Amino acid sequence: MISTRLTRLGAVGTKSRVLLGSRGLATVSDSPLDKKVEMTNWEKGNYINYKKFAENLAIVRGRLNRPLTFAEKIIYSHLDDPHGQEIERGKSYLKLRPDRVACQDATAQMAILQFMSAGMPSVQTPATVHCDHLIEAQLGGDKDLARANEINKEVYDFLSSACAKYNIGFWKPGSGIIHQIILENYAFPGGLMIGTDSHTPNAGGLGIAAIGVGGADAVDVMAGLPWELKAPKVIGVKLTGQMSGWTAPKDIILKVAGELTVKGGTGAIIEYHGPGTESLSCTGMGTICNMGAEIGATTSVFPFNDRMYDYLKATKRQQIGDFAREYAKELREDEGAEYDQLLEINLSELEPHINGPFTPDLATPISKFKEAVETNGWPEEVKVGLIGSCTNSSYEDMSRAASIARDALNHGIKSKSLFTVTPGSEQIRATIARDGQLQTLEEFGGVVLANACGPCIGQWDRKDVKKGEANSIVSSYNRNFTGRNDANPATHAFVTSPDLVVAMSIAGTLKFNPLTDKLKDKDGNEFLLAPPTGEGLPERGYDPGRDTYQAPPANRESIEVAVSPTSDRLQVLAGFEPWDGKDAEGIPILIKTQGKTTTDHISMAGPWLKYRGHLDNISNNMLIGAINAENGEANKVKNAVTGEYDAVPATARDYKARGIKWVVIGDWNYGEGSSREHAALEPRHLGGLAIITRSFARIHETNLKKQGMLPLTFSDPADYDRIPTDAKVDLLCTELAVGKPITLRVHPKDGSSFDVKLSHTFNESQIEWFKDGSALNTMARKSARAASRSRKTKHVSDQNPSWKSRKVYITRNKHILSRLRPSTALNRQGEGRPRWATLLQSVLKEENAVVHEALLTHWHHDHINGVPDLLKICPQATVYKHQPKDGQTDIQDGQVFRVDGATLKAFHTPGHTVDHMSFIFEEEDAIFTGDNVQGHGTAVFEDLSTYLTSLKKMKDSVRGRAYPGHGAIINVASAKIGDYINHRQQRENEVLRVLKFGKLDVDATATAEASPERVSSWTPIQLVKVIYKDVPESLHLPASNGVIQVLNKLEAEGKVKHDRDSGEWQLIAQRPVL
Repeated sequence: MISTRLTRLGAVGTKSRVLLGSRGLATVSDSPLDKKVEMTNWEKGNYINYKKFAENLAIVRGRLNRPLTFAEKIIYSHLDDPHGQEIERGKSYLKLRPDRVACQDATAQMAILQFMSAGMPSVQTPATVHCDHLIEAQLGGDKDLARANEINKEVYDFLSSACAKYNIGFWKPGSGIIHQIILENYAFPGGLMIGTDSHTPNAGGLGIAAIGVGGADAVDVMAGLPWELKAPKVIGVKLTGQMSGWTAPKDIILKVAGELTVKGGTGAIIEYHGPGTESLSCTGMGTICNMGAEIGATTSVFPFNDRMYDYLKATKRQQIGDFAREYAKELREDEGAEYDQLLEINLSELEPHINGPFTPDLATPISKFKEAVETNGWPEEVKVGLIGSCTNSSYEDMSRAASIARDALNHGIKSKSLFTVTPGSEQIRATIARDGQLQTLEEFGGVVLANACGPCIGQWDRKDVKKGEANSIVSSYNRNFTGRNDANPATHAFVTSPDLVVAMSIAGTLKFNPLTDKLKDKDGNEFLLAPPTGEGLPERGYDPGRDTYQAPPANRESIEVAVSPTSDRLQVLAGFEPWDGKDAEGIPILIKTQGKTTTDHISMAGPWLKYRGHLDNISNNMLIGAINAENGEANKVKNAVTGEYDAVPATARDYKARGIKWVVIGDWNYGEGSSREHAALEPRHLGGLAIITRSFARIHETNLKKQGMLPLTFSDPADYDRIPTDAKVDLLCTELAVGKPITLRVHPKDGSSFDVKLSHTFNESQIEWFKDGSALNTMARKSARAASRSRKTKHVSDQNPSWKSRKVYITRNKHILSRLRPSTALNRQGEGRPRWATLLQSVLKEENAVVHEALLTHWHHDHINGVPDLLKICPQATVYKHQPKDGQTDIQDGQVFRVDGATLKAFHTPGHTVDHMSFIFEEEDAIFTGDNVQGHGTAVFEDLSTYLTSLKKMKDSVRGRAYPGHGAIINVASAKIGDYINHRQQRENEVLRVLKFGKLDVDATATAEASPERVSSWTPIQLVKVIYKDVPESLHLPASNGVIQVLNKLEAEGKVKHDRDSGEWQLIAQRPVL
């Protein structure tokens, strides 16, 4: 039986030369950035990698040759491929490697259900789940927590067991709000994290780029895949002066929101800088970053400063603060860094602000707010004042609020309004209980709620007004969309600082200005409230309170994660159907939404939160809050088939049952608000094809793409007004291509038709998601291909030289084959070939296989002896080789070989040798790399630039394994080859550093600014003795060959010059060294 066509002979025989082993990627062996400092006290073995960040930045600086903003430094230091990544702010799609993932309990359910379907045993990136969304505010903290534990037991048990199973940290109900827990325990300066909540940017107060994403993005990162982000623009906000009196950090972001509006930050990172940042507390900076979500910003960041260091120290993470000081130069913007837009705020002149109602960007300074209340006819009475939430529940916030409350109590008065207090974490609750602020706020009239989101996200069983009753509430929350807090569309919700919330609650009216207006004490005497005071950090340190953390167990294999098939809260996900490859013709418009369509309108929270783990049940809330442009009503649309009016979800279900696809037409900034991916999952589940709008909020647009839907925008926004709500449309999906519009053909009822052009932001990978039916389907497809690798590949291994393995790969149809290891280690020149031939004979006999064709990756004098051995064993074999010698058959670049379901495509990858070919194994997304990838010590026998180009070509070709000519199998080829590329760049940096400074031990972050007094001359062997000082001297001579390759490359680039007579090399002094 002949079932094998390929035997790869890229490494037959042994090498006569000595290969230099890997020295690693160390920049400087004794560099302060070499320290091992753990990211958090809750996990072991997860370290902050400032050294890697610095290396990536050095590469990017060399490419961009310009000063960088702090936001850019964070993002670019986390690039998956700093060498090859296209970088253009606002245009390029970046592949990034975040440091960690955080999920809250409402979004974690769907994220974990998706991760389970990926079939992986453990998360590949550190992750945590935080139980904060499912606790309804009703009676007060402990009672509400007990009730939540009872009614949410099924979900909590699911999350707890899944976290234990998949190595995820679990913060139990009552631990606090995700963003406060992250700031207290996980954020670190210069890091990059993602979280399945739109207010994840809160952690930017500690100098980390923390970005809100949908669950599908989180699944990618947890599965170890790079995360894709469109390269953000950077909006600078320069702060000068210093706040005082009633002005609080919250007023900065309220002012910025008024300037930029709810969509002004879309696609951008807000970077705060300037001398004014030094006066802000770490938690105050967190407040500002938190509300960046309200202006659509990707995230917000502050530069590292002493206030951050103090906070790290206070939260028992001084070692991180000390480490950050070593890297401090890269934890702020470069001098001369340019921003896409720049605002400036003088904190000394900034007034307290109040924003709202119904939108967080309607900003009014306190001096003009009374007039705005009267002019707009807003309900004057403050029915409820609410402080706390993730935005404003720090020790400083609570201390300042308590100082105002104490001032009122000292005058014999309390809150006129109902008043609630939401501690951000158990640590905050325990600390303010110990220090007395909590008792003051309770004495003032406050009801202390659970350490959870509560009313901020609509988890509020409000009793004091009826639905539809106009009223006003004032909160220190972050969001105030219609009906968000209490599901009452007539509630006028205003957001401001905790200070003004307390003051207005004392007065009981929106028209009160504490800076100018007087109150009356219990005896009728007038007085002015004293400006708030409060410490940023507790003098006695934080009290951790109750233990609410569950660490993953050491033994996780026996843990079972059960989902009941009869559950109405949890549902195992079924994959979405792939695109049928056709244009959609004659499909209806489910709804044309008018005005704001936030994620709250698309998938309401509140009582619906309990169904977040059950896609079919929660889909019954799809778009029920959106206003229909046809009739101005919510949740009432006309069924295009029956002609009857019905609820939006019911109409969509009817279309789905009939096999009819549908689209939604939307207005500006569609999908603003939270990160909830349910707002994308629900329309996909109910049969939607596309959402067509004037513009999208960033996270929602990505979520729609991830679920296999088409988020499209009118190329001309005015076309929104041309679309009749009762028209049928054709969507020409077959036109979908990167950078090209697609056509919407509109058929109004009058029988006419017209075309509208639609724009999109899909790249090639995202188009794959659409074609496959979802990003998860794409991942599953590629995982299935990866899982099949062992079924078609077997290798015969021997040693070359003693520390390198020699392999031959044999593809075999549909057989599961295992690795055959040599029983004898061979470590001398010439000894490997006979043993290899014996092993090959054994394997062919065992598999009943015959070699018909052999592909050589390249030709070395030490490989050719293997060819006669093969031909003796299989005389019928045809031997193929690029640039053939001695009768082989030529291989051309791009030539395809097929056998038994295996497709191998040859492509030229010179560098190790001029004739070197690699082979892509298409069915398994794998690559046979020959000798081109055999570790950091791969010898280069020609131009180093050519070799690096080949490495980049291989890296970009596949996502699966690489089978090299020497060394172990590489399971994730792109990541490992990326390391090799970085290693080569590091060698180049080391050569430059020694040429310039005469030594290696120079801080990598400082080299760009250094200026040598003289330029030294070096021979290659002299350079080797410095760079490879830890390597045995017997290996210095072969190492010099690699150094010469680096020098030749640098000479071609104009960075060094060579004296041919003396053999010495010099740095060209006027060029910067990175």
